[in-house]
Amino acid sequence: ERNRVFMLQKRLIRLIYDVKPKTSHKNTFIKNRILTFPSIYIYKLCMFVNANRHENYFLPLGDNHTYSTRNSQVLTVPVYFTAKYERSPLYNCVKAFNALPSDIRKIKNK
Repeated sequence: ERNRVFMLQKRLIRLIYDVKPKTSHKNTFIKNRILTFPSIYIYKLCMFVNANRHENYFLPLGDNHTYSTRNSQVLTVPVYFTAKYERSPLYNCVKAFNALPSDIRKIKNK
């Protein structure tokens, strides 16, 4: 389903900007400052985590102890028992947020 949406997005870009079918769309996305569908998904996941960091869903590793460690701001990955959970938005939120550089993770939601 995700690939289908991404292909539809590329088709719309091709129609709007008159890009030939065999041409790469990457430059068109960059030049027109358009996020791809996967990029929008990752952006929304990270924004959700940032807005809800105070909830019990997203706990930093530093909450487990009082030691000052370099990974104290990394969020704990929820424990799961099935592989299906790895495809859930809650799991992907934490993984995407932890993949951000630490300077970006430190930005607080206004």
